[in-house]
This record gives sequence, structure tokens and C-alpha cells, in this order.
Amino acid sequence: MSRGHSAGAVCSTLPELQGAASLTQGVIHKVFKVFPMASCDYSHVTFVNICDDAFYFQETPEMGEDLTEDGFAKSPAEPEIRWVRSKSNQFLHFHESQFEVKNLDETELKKPDCQFNIQNYNDMETDGGQKGRPIMLYASIGPVKMVVCCKQDGISSEKIGNMDLPKNIDESTSDKLFYMEESQASRMYKFRSSKFPNKYLGFACDANLNLNKLVLKTIEEQDNKCEWHVCRDP
Repeated sequence: MSRGHSAGAVCSTLPELQGAASLTQGVIHKVFKVFPMASCDYSHVTFVNICDDAFYFQETPEMGEDLTEDGFAKSPAEPEIRWVRSKSNQFLHFHESQFEVKNLDETELKKPDCQFNIQNYNDMETDGGQKGRPIMLYASIGPVKMVVCCKQDGISSEKIGNMDLPKNIDESTSDKLFYMEESQASRMYKFRSSKFPNKYLGFACDANLNLNKLVLKTIEEQDNKCEWHVCRDP
């Protein structure tokens, strides 16, 4: 466990706690008496004993100082290159600074603007679990990465030049991360926004532009336009 905002700690080597030395191979490195107070300091600690109505914990140095309480870490694995196809057999592609969903022929399907990279991230808080797999979705257009990015009112593209994707995201949400949730029944996927967890990646017709564009749909609004095949081959 960690000590932090909910409790404070003071270092102690009280004689009453020497019996706990067997828990640490005969050495008590640091023992903390815990009491309520405000604190922004965090350490990984292990319970030692109870004495005089107080809980005592030992700091665990071997856990390393890089322990992350929340946030995301980029997977060392290379991104997967996939075609993203709707239930109505239309493909996601990048066109003129925005993401569209449309019918594509064999020649168009060979172009990089409809081949999407799925970069996996590790969720430091939940390790995936029921939330699904944290991913970043982007198209590589030459040296430029065009990343699917969530905004409050919809979807936009964020341009990342020659730089790599971030190795670490030190927040519990990100406008560029989605949880990739698989339906065991249909083998299709939904992409739930990390930034707006009650919204899913879908598409809708834009009558003014005469095209289907990517949008965010709430749980109540989600339909089969929020379900996607993620394919190795088109």
C-alpha cells in the first residue's frame, strides 16, 4: 500500500516494534507511525505492527522509486497495423485533416491513410481488466502521425511529426487514449474514450460535407456504428 493524502507518517524506532524485525530479515529500515493529516508525499510501504492504538508501516525501498500510482506507460511492443472496418463494411481513413468512414476499393485500401497503427499502453491503475486495452490510434502519413484525439464536442486529428508517441502519460485520462473493448459474441470492438469514459468512438453522417465522420457517442447514443472490425487484412 502507499501512504499519502489520507494519512501522514513519522519515522519511529520504538522498542515495542523490535519484535517485528523478523519480518524484515532482522533489520527495520524505517518504521512509520500513521495518523490523519494532509500530505502529498507517497511511498510504497508494508504493514509492520499495531502499537498504542496506532498502525506502523515499513517503507519498502526495493520496490523502486519509479512506482506509478496512476497513468499509462507505452508498451515496448511495436504497434499493430490494422484496417478498421465498420459493421456496414466501410473503412476508417484519414482524408484532408479529418477522419472519415467510407467505402474504399482495392486500390484505395493499399494506401497508408486507411492503415491504422494501434499502439498499446499499460494502465498503471487497473492493468486493463474490465476497462479494456488502452490504445492510441493513428495513421502514418509519411513521417507524420495523425492521432485520433477526443474533444468535448467530437473527434479531431492531432499531428505528431518525427517525434515518438509519449512513453508515459502521468494522468489517469488522456484525450488520445481509448479503451479497446472486445465483444466475445461478435468478435468486434468498441473504442471507449479515456478522457470521456461514457463516450464511444462512432461515426455519423455530416449532411453539410456529405460524408461520414468520426464522432463520440454517449452510452445512450451508441449503436452498431460504434462497433468495429479490426482486421489484419482488408
